[in-house]
Amino acid sequence: MVSRRKSINVAAGEFTLASAAKSLEVLPDAPPAPPGVAWLASEQVLLLSVDLPPLAPGQRRAAVGFAVEDRIAQPLEALRVVLGPAISGRYLVAVVARDLVAARRGGPQPVLLPDVLALPCPATGWAAWAGDDRVLVRLPDGTGFGATSAQLPLLWQHAGQPEVTLFGGDLSAEIAVAAKGLLSPFDRTLTRCNLAATSDEGRFLRLPRGALAVAAVLAVAAGLHLGLIRADLAGDRRHVVAREMALRQALTVAGQPDSGDLDSDLATRLAAGEPPSQGGFLPLMAASSAALAEVPGLSLQGLTWSGGDLQLDLQAADLGGLQSAEAALTAAGIAVRVGSATSGDGAARVDMTLAGLK
Repeated sequence: MVSRRKSINVAAGEFTLASAAKSLEVLPDAPPAPPGVAWLASEQVLLLSVDLPPLAPGQRRAAVGFAVEDRIAQPLEALRVVLGPAISGRYLVAVVARDLVAARRGGPQPVLLPDVLALPCPATGWAAWAGDDRVLVRLPDGTGFGATSAQLPLLWQHAGQPEVTLFGGDLSAEIAVAAKGLLSPFDRTLTRCNLAATSDEGRFLRLPRGALAVAAVLAVAAGLHLGLIRADLAGDRRHVVAREMALRQALTVAGQPDSGDLDSDLATRLAAGEPPSQGGFLPLMAASSAALAEVPGLSLQGLTWSGGDLQLDLQAADLGGLQSAEAALTAAGIAVRVGSATSGDGAARVDMTLAGLK
């Protein structure tokens, strides 16, 4: 999966959406659709769970694109970002390539939804449905994904072998099924995730005239950022696991063998696919990976490459671990700019910007 801009964003496991118009055809291997609903294969949709501050509905729709922009690797202009209902205090957001839904314009249109929404949202573990060679999985935060039957055991292992409730079909013998259930009536609130809606939700804030209007826009932006900071500090492990699982799935689909070391696998895959014309990303990535490998207890929560800088979101057991990471990068000849560090709940976290090799 390749981005159309010179920017690589794999923050905690998000990846670029496929945009080939030929992928619009819905796979036949899917649960029955309720009246007025057409399914789109969930492999073509990125479902996110997003924490938004208290805003009016129109403000939420205007702001949601910016709330997820750093979790996708394509410009907003190429995507449709749709705000769905709130689930357990967080909003379900669907992101799809515009090319995939362009062919559905003209005439009465059914509600177009990712087919994983046919499954109920589990309280814990996974809700799953299996077809001949395809499996849908829904997670407790309301998000979900589609995968082949061959891919699912690996994803299940990396997710910590969660309990699985099966709502149809059969899974690989490697996966323990805790219970079986019947598909419940479709939750009509999920139609807010309509990918074929004609309105463009979540693209840009329209700046009206006047000082009061500008002040209102700034207030919305400030509230949004405070909400995102609050979500980051919460450190919800469930969402981290889901994003890591999505990244591992993307690497597996791309043909990268799973060594058990996600950071190393990611660096290897990026190095294999990076064109020579993209400058200093590969040398900087290789040097920083080697330096940080020497720091015990350090984990990479996300990275972003833009404008010649590599930004790392690092987490350690305490502030001393983050200082050791900075020292290791500096000793490796890497120019480092360190942002404000936060500490709490037995962990410390900081953004470090690597400006290049000295």
